[in-house]
Amino acid sequence: MVITVCVVLALGVGEASAQPQIEWAHPFGGLHRDRCWNMIPTHEGGYAICGSYDNGPDGPTRVDAYLVVANSIGHVVVEQTYDAEDGASEDPFRLAQTNDGGFLMVGISNSTLMAIRTDSSGAQLWYRTYPQYGSGIFYGVSALPDGTFLLSGWVSSNGRDGCVMKIDGSGDVIWWRTFGSPNRDALGRITATTEGEFIIAGVTYVNEEVRNEVMLLKVTADGDSVWMKTFGTEVDDNATKIVELSDGRLAAAGYTGNSDIRFSYDYYLALLTGDGDLLWSRTYGGPNDQFCHSLTLSSLDGGFLLAGSDGRRGHVNWLVRTDSTGEELWTLDFGNNSIDGFAAVTETRDHCYVMAGTSDNGNNLDDIYLVKTAPDPLSLNAVLLDPAFPFPFSIFPCYPNPFNSSTRIAYTLPSPSDVQLRVYDLMGWEVATLFEGRQMAGNHQTLWDGRNSLGAPVSSGVYFVRLETPEGVNVNRVVIQK
Repeated sequence: MVITVCVVLALGVGEASAQPQIEWAHPFGGLHRDRCWNMIPTHEGGYAICGSYDNGPDGPTRVDAYLVVANSIGHVVVEQTYDAEDGASEDPFRLAQTNDGGFLMVGISNSTLMAIRTDSSGAQLWYRTYPQYGSGIFYGVSALPDGTFLLSGWVSSNGRDGCVMKIDGSGDVIWWRTFGSPNRDALGRITATTEGEFIIAGVTYVNEEVRNEVMLLKVTADGDSVWMKTFGTEVDDNATKIVELSDGRLAAAGYTGNSDIRFSYDYYLALLTGDGDLLWSRTYGGPNDQFCHSLTLSSLDGGFLLAGSDGRRGHVNWLVRTDSTGEELWTLDFGNNSIDGFAAVTETRDHCYVMAGTSDNGNNLDDIYLVKTAPDPLSLNAVLLDPAFPFPFSIFPCYPNPFNSSTRIAYTLPSPSDVQLRVYDLMGWEVATLFEGRQMAGNHQTLWDGRNSLGAPVSSGVYFVRLETPEGVNVNRVVIQK
């Protein structure tokens, strides 16, 4: 059978919604000033956090790398610190989950590029630094389906350049590249695209008046540059996270200098074409500083969630929810005296949000917090508008994507339904039927092992996972890399 693959998502919203309530908040850390740098959802449905564990003034080292893995309700599964070198302080700024369920944390150790790999229990497998490239910091990491890793950051061996490194599963360097302008540049978080390439958010220095502009770099898995784009406002722009939309467009978030208030920053959100050309940008905030550190998409309406800190009320953790055009819908505060704010945000299958960040524990000391909200008010509005159809049926992004051996496909049904879950190629030919029959309401998931209906492996490329019920059709794009 041949079909035409088309994706349409519509959700009407009237007035701006109220913010969701906090469902739970769990603190982690020791007795001193610990810091959260990153959080990711795990393959098992929980959350992994990397941060800095403060040993205090009398500790053997000032700061150790810190890993916390929690389950879906925020209870600790793994908690481990890493003092990899005597006398060295380790700050892991980003992490990725490995194919075997472990983790790779990257960052800095005594001004040197650093990577630490663990198994699924948190036990350290290896620790590597790369002093041959000069002083620097890793700010981005992406786990590839073949077991290798892409790392990004900056080095200052000759000025300051953005850098990208590919390593194997043992931490050995496969290749090394530097990118940027003659000025000071830095690269941060990495986003894998559905075409198997990578977009890296960064910053480039312009001059003393403008200071920085956003720099976006697209590279292949071999490190070849596809394009590099810069853009910004009049004053000091920084991109901290970039995501790819289902239609191939890009959204970048970060912070920008407030031209009306000197030395003040606002949240910054930009929508771009798939080639990195600016379509529109928005700012959010007011007096004092608002620093955005993370961005995720809402599966409800294609809107955006920006997470960071807001200095207007004593540096609280701050979440901003917008619609797909960047119009603000609601904001949420948590904690106090949090200079760092929320470091990361992700959406759950039931349209709640989970954030990780740093906040004062009430004793003028910082703890790492994992926070979950109740469902987005937009999903509750859907219930009020049509009680017989409480939640829109939807298929969630496949994970991992791109993939090599298998990918997980999850979806939600609002009521018992006849379901057809099939895979199609770019020409619209049916490749495999993953499920056909009746299913109860709720969350469902299955695995696709990259084989067709005859059991034969399919070739590398782009495929479409199509979920069809009497309520309609939803489609996700997935990429196989071999």
